[in-house]
Amino acid sequence: MNELLDNDLVHLIVLIIVMIIMILSFKLKDCKFLNKVIPFYKYDFLTQLELRQDFDKKVMALIEQEKPFFFSLIDINDLHSINKTQGYRQGDQVIKETANEIRTLLKKAPNLNIYRIGGDEFIIISKSNVDALLDNLKTASYCTAFFNGDKNYNQLFDEVDQGLMLIKKAKIKRGEFKERRQH
Repeated sequence: MNELLDNDLVHLIVLIIVMIIMILSFKLKDCKFLNKVIPFYKYDFLTQLELRQDFDKKVMALIEQEKPFFFSLIDINDLHSINKTQGYRQGDQVIKETANEIRTLLKKAPNLNIYRIGGDEFIIISKSNVDALLDNLKTASYCTAFFNGDKNYNQLFDEVDQGLMLIKKAKIKRGEFKERRQH
């Protein structure tokens, strides 16, 4: 029983500390501590790309405002096999390389955001179609959909997810991923 009370007390203390930090963050925007901690939670630690929660906020706002945008889902080719045959450190290296490849290909494209939304998935939200640039991806496959007020979030995500699945199945049939397993 005392152990249960101790756990509740620890959780209460942590909650109070988090609330204090949140309150202070609004009042102390220039605080050196907060300027070091907040970016840690804003960007993916491995790729330094924006996180899923920021993506969700951005895309939901665009959908609510019915602003047109392009929505590209990117998935690393055969990461599971790389993790299995070469280890997770190599898999992490492939994730970093893919993030850098995406950034490099899109560095001149205006008005876009790049997010890491899962282990091997990235999303780009852009005002212009970046497919011609993404065609040069070496480590990943992608599918793009256009939003023009005609879909909800689930329909938009399902469209690119199902399209990407078909693209990857075709690549697997052609044997395009085999060379990545042998490195």
